[in-house]
Amino acid sequence: MAGMTSVVRLLERHKKELSETVTAKLLQNLESVGLLNAEDKRLLDEADSAAKRADGLISIISRKGYPAFQDLCLSLETVCPHLLTKFALDIAGEFFVLCEVIP
Repeated sequence: MAGMTSVVRLLERHKKELSETVTAKLLQNLESVGLLNAEDKRLLDEADSAAKRADGLISIISRKGYPAFQDLCLSLETVCPHLLTKFALDIAGEFFVLCEVIP
């Protein structure tokens, strides 16, 4: 579960960009790959703000585990590839910092 903690931290760090990305098209993609069920999608659709939609999506991904994060990344590849690039750069940055700390 430590891996999921890292995923949730990553999503939290990029919550602003994620909130701008959680569009009807992304939600439709996530529903079609099975990440969202009808109830999840309804809750996200009814959220009062983009920030609450992003919080809800982070919560769903946290609850469903790493395969859900993979589904999100695959959907972002078509809907919002620049956010996926930011995720990758963030992870790479963490790796290089770790390499500097542990020679």
